Amino acid sequence: MHFRAAEYENPTAPSSRGSRWILLALMLVAAPVLGCGKKEPSSPPPQSALSASREAQAQFRVLHKRWTGSTAAERQKLKEPLEQFLERFPSDNRARLVRVYLAWLHVERGELAVARDLAAQTREGPRGAARDFANVAEAAVLVGEKKPEKALALLEPLRGKLVDPEERLLFGEQLVRAALAAKEWTKAVAYMMGWLSEASTEDSDAVMASIGRLVRRVPNAEQLDSLKKLDRLTRSESPDDSSAAKARAWMRKTLWRRLADVAIENEDGQLAEQLLASGPARLRIGDVGERLQQLAAGGSVLPRVAGRAVGLVLSLADETSRRRSSEAAAGMSRALGLPKAAGKHDAVRLFTRDDGGEMDGVERALAALAGDGATVLVAGFDDESARRASSYAEKSSIPVVLLRHPKKLGSRHQHTFVLGMTSNDGAEALEATLRKDGVTSVARVGPGGVPCDSTAVAGQPRFPVGQWLRTRAEALLLLGSVGCSRDAMAEARAAGLSPTFAFGFDSAGLLLEVAEGRGLAVGAGTFPYDADVPSEVTRWRKTTGSTPTWFETLGHDAALLAEAALKGLPLDRVDDAKAVAELHARALRRLAEAKAPLWSTESRGFAGRRVMSRKLGTVRR
Repeated sequence: MHFRAAEYENPTAPSSRGSRWILLALMLVAAPVLGCGKKEPSSPPPQSALSASREAQAQFRVLHKRWTGSTAAERQKLKEPLEQFLERFPSDNRARLVRVYLAWLHVERGELAVARDLAAQTREGPRGAARDFANVAEAAVLVGEKKPEKALALLEPLRGKLVDPEERLLFGEQLVRAALAAKEWTKAVAYMMGWLSEASTEDSDAVMASIGRLVRRVPNAEQLDSLKKLDRLTRSESPDDSSAAKARAWMRKTLWRRLADVAIENEDGQLAEQLLASGPARLRIGDVGERLQQLAAGGSVLPRVAGRAVGLVLSLADETSRRRSSEAAAGMSRALGLPKAAGKHDAVRLFTRDDGGEMDGVERALAALAGDGATVLVAGFDDESARRASSYAEKSSIPVVLLRHPKKLGSRHQHTFVLGMTSNDGAEALEATLRKDGVTSVARVGPGGVPCDSTAVAGQPRFPVGQWLRTRAEALLLLGSVGCSRDAMAEARAAGLSPTFAFGFDSAGLLLEVAEGRGLAVGAGTFPYDADVPSEVTRWRKTTGSTPTWFETLGHDAALLAEAALKGLPLDRVDDAKAVAELHARALRRLAEAKAPLWSTESRGFAGRRVMSRKLGTVRR
């Protein structure tokens, strides 16, 4: 480790050989003048201003070497020498860094006010390495004061700026601790890898030990998510020998081993199954891998009935699925009167599980909900997840309500109930109305048209408005999300277009934002609540300040149908496999005949069928 002395030189002291010769020449010239007249007693020889600076530099080098070569406990012995340096050389430029060293000692002692005062004296000085390191000390104080967000705001701009290895080491640790305290789990794991990649060879073992302890503070679900991201990154990148690549490989192995311990300790078959598909292959052999295989093979929880409960599988696959999941959960919760109704002994409870963002996670989430005790399950926010949910329903003989009608649904689906629509149903109804209106040029945005995830080139619009102008588009068929549709409308208007805006199910709520005579939305049942809305919708509006979306509407209807199906089922938990199967069959029969005031259709239930009957229309503005 090399100390860069030039960075801490006193800028006012002569430091070159030429300066010393000039000083000596001036003294020689002045000697005859000073020697004239009466001879005085001899006096001490003149002292160069460099002497104090040289002594300060020598002492600082000793302190710096001891600082960088000591453990946290050993550094506490430096408190007195550091204070003595400041007493003797308070104005020396090196005193700025000494104050930061001393501030660290007080941080480690928990003396935050003293530490802040010392760091502040350096932070108020000129820019440079000393002030950057003082900011790190101030961030440590903020973490100690439980203000991690402010600490992160100080630390994140310093990434890559600190040169001294020891300062980088302390910076990396504080960045990790601040992210953990702020519950920024993804950042925390990323910063752990950065901390390790920046560590010197002699420090790497200590850093790995610290990370091994700190990573336990990250929730298991977030650890698993980070592991999956590292798996994808490893598969997509070519192997290299960089410190960053080595840090990622070490973290991947560490997360896998940590989660394997959790799966074995908790006998978690679902987690074991996910780990067997993740992490380095060499870790999946041996005793640990064998135990995980045993858990995955036989560790799934058997279905049970826990009173009256409905289960919802949340999808994390993409932004659209996450939004739809959130809306469906909100619709189900409000329809069931939750959380207020949760205190009632006969209330229907809502259980949720997510698919982990993986398509094969749908079946695992459904099985977990059945194991939790949910008797009726709800899932399916796109074609593939709906198809998988239907497959699970038929294999397990547990009723599942789909919020999306998949394109390929088996002819025999006795346990599958389709409440939602196909991806093209709304589009067909809108196109039919536009044709009747004599519209011949239609531009489509969303499924089957310009994708909503298209990105704009700098200075260019996100959507092909130039093409819409050339083809004289008379209508925009907006089948994407609210945000996507609103952006397309704004760009069309900015380009001088004034088409009819035709909204699909996902963005039908935007109908009220267009001028009269320029809006059209797909309609089903009372949706999109243009007029004659149910009193519950009015209360919803007053409570939330918005009108229910399509998936909030479907969630509402699914919850009411499930509630009707579960009515009369025992309130006690049932574990016996035969009794559980009988209750699932009973819920299936009741769901097929259930009746409720639905919002997404004029029908009141499935009426013995497995696909909800509804008439589609259009609503104008």
